[in-house]
Amino acid sequence: MSNRNEKLIFLSILAGQCGRYKDMVTYMEEVVKSKNEDLSLDERNLLFNAYKGRIWSNYQVLVKLKAKNIIASKKGESHNLNYIREYKNAVDKDAEELCYRINNFIDENVIPKSQSDESKSFCYYNKAGYWKFLFEYGNENKLNEYSEKCLTDYYKALEFSKNLDFKNDVKLNIMYQLSYILHEKIGKTEEGFKLAEEAYTKGKEALNNIAQEDIDTFSDAISTLNLIEENYYCWKV
Repeated sequence: MSNRNEKLIFLSILAGQCGRYKDMVTYMEEVVKSKNEDLSLDERNLLFNAYKGRIWSNYQVLVKLKAKNIIASKKGESHNLNYIREYKNAVDKDAEELCYRINNFIDENVIPKSQSDESKSFCYYNKAGYWKFLFEYGNENKLNEYSEKCLTDYYKALEFSKNLDFKNDVKLNIMYQLSYILHEKIGKTEEGFKLAEEAYTKGKEALNNIAQEDIDTFSDAISTLNLIEENYYCWKV
């Protein structure tokens, strides 16, 4: 690693510890652009943690505005409702621009350098998650656009995860999120249930066979499997 990248990574970690996720994104994207090969696991985690932090701030604002909108509607405060919706439109635009910029950067700079199926599936999984955020909280007039992009990237993530073991947390998370979107948001209940069923049965078989001393290693996958199990039995009824 070059001295410059060592500095950028240190600054990225420091920015994250200070909650300066915009700076963290800037530093990590410079690292990505300087490399000709795949990111290391630590570099990848730093980049996507930076993106998560940037989007989280928008998420918090949109959730609060949604609550304010509901309260104003119940109280019949039409004038305040208009102000809230006007402000939400501005926030929607900021959130959309952020997600498009992040996903374009991933498409142009991260995925082309990704060498493994695990790395590619992780990238598409996160891209889909950013579209999912817009689909659930963004501009209501663009929900079809967001849902199509979300599904496209989840299906790509699923395709690249086919050769991954069912003990792999990335694979299980892809199946968990995609099955939920299909069953609960898109109305494709049968497809969503079948995906959850496959994830649960094969994931349970794989994780039941791990040695006692390896449980901590697969703790994230076990937690994800528990979430899949809840949906599976809920949808099975």
